[in-house]
Amino acid sequence: MKRGSDKAVTMNELVENEDFYWEGDFIVFTRLYHLKRGYCCGSGCRHCPYDPRWTSGGTTIAREEPGAASQNEQAKRAEMNPNGDKQ
Repeated sequence: MKRGSDKAVTMNELVENEDFYWEGDFIVFTRLYHLKRGYCCGSGCRHCPYDPRWTSGGTTIAREEPGAASQNEQAKRAEMNPNGDKQ
């Protein structure tokens, strides 16, 4: 989500560096935030904790393996970003 966007985010309810952090003008939600929300939004979030990843409505929590993206996850990420742009 971009800083100053039209999407309503109640910053009073979020804790910076716990629920999210800023990367330039973009807000990046943490694994903890996603777990608090309780389901996958399907937007390809960097810290999505659900299995299968990036599947809207998913509620099964994946094993946490930092830096270990499966071939399926890598393919799905490439499909979501076909130009190979850095996300």
